[in-house]
Amino acid sequence: MNFPVKGRILVVAHRGSSGSAPENTLAAFRMAIDAGVDMIELDVRMTKDYHLVVHHDARLGRTVRGSGFVWEKTLQDFRFLDAGGWFAPRFRGETVPSLREVMDLLPSHVGLNIEVKTDGDPRKDRAMEESCILLIRERGFEKRVILSSFDHALLRRLHSLDPALAIGALYVPVRDLARKPSAIARRTGATAFICSRT
Repeated sequence: MNFPVKGRILVVAHRGSSGSAPENTLAAFRMAIDAGVDMIELDVRMTKDYHLVVHHDARLGRTVRGSGFVWEKTLQDFRFLDAGGWFAPRFRGETVPSLREVMDLLPSHVGLNIEVKTDGDPRKDRAMEESCILLIRERGFEKRVILSSFDHALLRRLHSLDPALAIGALYVPVRDLARKPSAIARRTGATAFICSRT
């Protein structure tokens, strides 16, 4: 699968099969794959020790038992936090996966939309961008991944580091209302413009 994809509609599993399993877990991704999706969408944040983990919220507590912020925890900390029990008892023991684990799970015909989350993270270095690109290259995902974010400055940095990677600009109605989608796409190097509301 090469991006951008033209001429057909893609079925994308938002946070995996998140209506049938706890969002952003390996269980949700396995169910989505078994259902025959074209692409998995997931959220990525960076841990205290600079690993990429698949988790939507800046804080723990909603989908993961625990407290505090993602960037205050190490990858090892996440190994002991339950990310499935809140959804249903049979998912108790599901943990927060690393992005590497999800990439290793996906069959070669399934694409990946990585939504990069930076809100709240006090670190202002380029570690997030560099870590994403290095892992994508290491796992050979260059032609089957799209990197999306609400953080348009981060998208510009990603695009400058690797112009060949597909970029998706997420639209914020309040912030971006006066901006044309075409202008946002040009400014970020995006090949996709993503909005949740019209």
